[in-house]
Amino acid sequence: REFQGKAFEDVLARLRVRLDDPAYRTEHVSALMVEVQRDLRRTRRAGRGIASAAHAEDKATEVRRLACLLELDHIQDMYEAGRIDRATAKMMRENVNLMQLDLEDRV
Repeated sequence: REFQGKAFEDVLARLRVRLDDPAYRTEHVSALMVEVQRDLRRTRRAGRGIASAAHAEDKATEVRRLACLLELDHIQDMYEAGRIDRATAKMMRENVNLMQLDLEDRV
């Protein structure tokens, strides 16, 4: 990817020189520059895509963990307020615990 990025940068430098050359139409050179710049950005994004994907997955897992804790707190609040009975609270906690186990890949 690094080599490909350097190649695109070299092509862009050569195209910039061609912008002022009367032998080449400015609109054609500009269109090519836009394509090469797009490919360069895509190449740079792809290079850091693996690390970014892993980081995003870690963040998503952390959010899911927090959501489970919040859900358990909410279940307790509903039980204490009398909105749900003991059996319902137990069943709901078991479901959240199962989600937590699944989150930790222990199921």
